[in-house]
Amino acid sequence: MQRKSIIRAFVMLALVLSLADLMRSADSAFAGAARLAPASYKTKVAALPVEIVEPSYNLAAGSIAVGAIFGVKGSPLKNGLVAVVFGLFGLFVNFQTANLRFAFDSDAFELRFANGAGPEENVVTGGKNRWVCKSFVNWDFLPSKSFPILVYFKETQTPVDLRQEAPEFL
Repeated sequence: MQRKSIIRAFVMLALVLSLADLMRSADSAFAGAARLAPASYKTKVAALPVEIVEPSYNLAAGSIAVGAIFGVKGSPLKNGLVAVVFGLFGLFVNFQTANLRFAFDSDAFELRFANGAGPEENVVTGGKNRWVCKSFVNWDFLPSKSFPILVYFKETQTPVDLRQEAPEFL
C-alpha cells in the first residue's frame, strides 16, 4: 500500500511541475504579446526587439515520467496503453521543444526554428509562419488564464480559402 502511495505522489509531483512550467512559459510568452496589442487599445510605443520564449522541457519530462510509471513492471498503475500514449506525447513535445521557438517583436508573433531561422513556408497555408498582431480578432487561454495549458488565437491574415476552421467544443 505504501508503494502505491509513493507512486501516486510521484505522478502528482510530475504533473504539478509540468503544469507550473506551462503557466510560467505562458506568462513569459504572452507578457510580450500583451505589449503587442493593436494601437487602438494603447498608445503607440517604440519598436521592441525580438523576444524569443525560452524553451522548457518540463512538460516533456513529466509526460515521459508518467508514461514510465504506468509502464513499470509490478506497478499497481500498470497500463500499457496509457504508458504508450504518455510516452509518445512526451517524445513529441520534447522534439518540438528542441526544434521550435516562439518569437515576438513589436508587430508580430512568429514561429521559428531553434537556430533562429524561420521555416520557408507554413505547411498548411503556405507563406511565412508570422502573424501580425493587428490581425488577431480573438484569443484566449484554455482552459483559463489562471491555468493556461493552450493558447488559442484567431487571425484574419490567412486568406479565407486557406483557413482551417477550428471545431466548436466550448
